[in-house]
Amino acid sequence: MVYNLGEALPGELMVEILSRIKIKNLSRLKCVSKSWNRLISQDASFHMMHREKSIHKSHFLNLVHWADNPDDEANPTLGFAYADMEDEGTVFRVNSVFSLPCLLMASFPPVCCDLFCFATGWNVYVCNPTMKDVHVLPKSPSTHGPSNFVVDHVIGFGYVVSRKEYVVVNMTRKIIVPNQKDDHQQQQRATGEISTEMYIFGPQSTDPARSRWRITKHESPRWVKHAGGFVVGENMYWLITNNDIIGYEDYSLFDNFIRRGNELVLCMDIKSEKFDIIPPPPGWEIETDNMKDDWIRLVDIKGTLCVTDWSVLMKDSVLEFWALKGGPRDCWVKEISIDMEIGFPGVELNSRVMFFKSSKEGDIVMCSSVPNKFYIFNVDKGRLVRVTDGFFDEDSTLLLGFCWESFYTL
Repeated sequence: MVYNLGEALPGELMVEILSRIKIKNLSRLKCVSKSWNRLISQDASFHMMHREKSIHKSHFLNLVHWADNPDDEANPTLGFAYADMEDEGTVFRVNSVFSLPCLLMASFPPVCCDLFCFATGWNVYVCNPTMKDVHVLPKSPSTHGPSNFVVDHVIGFGYVVSRKEYVVVNMTRKIIVPNQKDDHQQQQRATGEISTEMYIFGPQSTDPARSRWRITKHESPRWVKHAGGFVVGENMYWLITNNDIIGYEDYSLFDNFIRRGNELVLCMDIKSEKFDIIPPPPGWEIETDNMKDDWIRLVDIKGTLCVTDWSVLMKDSVLEFWALKGGPRDCWVKEISIDMEIGFPGVELNSRVMFFKSSKEGDIVMCSSVPNKFYIFNVDKGRLVRVTDGFFDEDSTLLLGFCWESFYTL
């Protein structure tokens, strides 16, 4: 549709200009005329045009945090905020956006797109922070079962550019405990199983099973860490877990599912729904101690899966990132190595809270040991920028990540 938006410029050119303006500024322009209001508020083709221009930029740094709920002390709220990364200067202020109640512990896959996904209890939510919209997905069938099921789940989320689809993966771990009321079952041992489901959606999705949960074509061979999975290219990646079988002490139930030997990353090809296991970089010794296990982080740097071992930074003041070159069956290459004492003297990073979230522009977020401050390192420019956050601290912040703007809501 061509709008007559002014006499000075043709309508098509004006639409092109408006599609490059941030949503928060567009909201102020709706009152200019009825045609502008209709274009900005309702025109799906304009929304898609705006999204396509925003998709290659990560305008905002997202933060999610716990906050006290004055109306219900037992149930805190989740607060959402952002820093505008296009503002001038080296210190970006973090502005509050909105909050919502959170009844149970939340988990967030590390993603870089216009939406993010999180789970509280068995509920899975998709949120557009720009539009302040939160949508709860239908309950996954795998989270339901008899009372003798001990259920735990991890979600993965991301946007597949080539397919123009959002993908949510819900990986469920069940421990089936024999019913002790039946005498003949008293001697049976509990068993464990993992199931994996997908939920695909998007304004341009052509998947015949979109907007509903379905079991994946192949089963996951390993259980994964609760940090969640994220999409790089057309694959979703998780760190394979060690032995953190929550709620049940008999780890032998999951002998086939926990990490064995030289294994580090679980990869799922989203198109074929097949799983691969990726070994660690050369020279790495993956220990069974959970404390060592917690030093390792996956991060997407400019469309490439990378891994870092934070303990190297703590021990040698060197920040290293290894990149997976080619594909799941190819090799790791040391892509980045930064001597922090030489390059950035005086910068103290937090050894306890380890965030590594990255944008398409090569920005990496890391926590400072100073409360309410974060650092953003750009791998191309070699520049370190400090983000000042006046109301969060390292104990309450759950997520750091980059996003772009869109009008899209479920």
